[in-house]
This record gives sequence, structure tokens and C-alpha cells, in this order.
Amino acid sequence: MPSMQSLIRIALVMSLTLIAGCDNSIVGAYKATMESEGGQARTVGIAVIQEGNISADGQDVKVSSWSRESGSITALDQEGNRIVRFEILENGDLTQDTPAGKLTFKRFDL
Repeated sequence: MPSMQSLIRIALVMSLTLIAGCDNSIVGAYKATMESEGGQARTVGIAVIQEGNISADGQDVKVSSWSRESGSITALDQEGNRIVRFEILENGDLTQDTPAGKLTFKRFDL
């Protein structure tokens, strides 16, 4: 059985296109860290963002389109409903506020 790192590499190799209409592509692999209200940070997993798919925690979510607005990008499903919205930081990292705390996605190279 291939390792998670091997699967991520395969996914990234298969995804060579950039997100249409975005100046800076967010396509890539990210280490996700959750920071709770008390300031404790812990790694919670790996996310792979592709033009038509987001993979995290062993699940894949199909993305039909992306909408970019001042400093953020939103993944949309076929009906135009929001799947996820990321704030894009100056260094290229992504953040997402959740009820459990703030998720930070740091890009890493494979």
C-alpha cells in the first residue's frame, strides 16, 4: 500500500494546471495546523488543493469553480454553494476560521 506522502506526490504530479483567474495559484500540498482559542497549536493533517478537488483527512471534495475576492479565495460546488473559504496571507499561507479555532495551511514542497 502506498504511503500518504506517495499519494500526495501522485496527486500533485497529476495536477499541473493553475486555478483559472488567480494571480497566485493555491494549488499544492499544505500542512494544516489548528490553533485553539487558548493559543495551543497542533498539526491536524495534510490537505492537497487542486483545481477541481480538495483532499483532506482521507476525503475528497469536488470543486466546480473558484471565486477570488480581495485577499481570499472561495471554492464552490456545482450549485454555486461555498465549500470552503481561505484567507490568503502575504507569504502564501492560507487561513480558515472554524468554530474550533483557526486553521493555518502552510505550503510545503514534495
